[in-house]
Amino acid sequence: MKNRTAYTLVEIIVVIALLGIIIAMTIPHTNYFKAIRESLEIKELKRDILFTRNKAIIDSKIYRIKFIEDDNSYTISTGSASESITIKTKHFEHGIKLNTKEGSKTFIFNSNGTTTDSGTIYFLDRLGNQHKLSITPVSCKVNIEKEIQPIKK
Repeated sequence: MKNRTAYTLVEIIVVIALLGIIIAMTIPHTNYFKAIRESLEIKELKRDILFTRNKAIIDSKIYRIKFIEDDNSYTISTGSASESITIKTKHFEHGIKLNTKEGSKTFIFNSNGTTTDSGTIYFLDRLGNQHKLSITPVSCKVNIEKEIQPIKK
């Protein structure tokens, strides 16, 4: 009779238990990484608005940042409205959903860095929480606030 080596039932159960523990530990981290990507996307949006303002000051030109709800994106451009040069187009890919309430909204930065009008953009995160992005007209300060949802009774 030949010697056959095989795994015992105890060894198989231990391996399956260890695999189950490892898988159970990695599942919560996937949501964690989604939240990080979403947060980075919001920070990139704020940086791009400040970049647009700074670029208008440095180049002494008019720069625009246009939010397009249908495309869930924003575009940074310069030049006249008829001969616009696109600098950057960013599509939100990690849970952010624009809610401009107007279809699209454009902020125009003058050569001195001020915007022609203040405005507010609303967007939803992946959990459905509403955030408000507002730009003050004179200082061009960018504020992003998470709006508190009323408690349902």
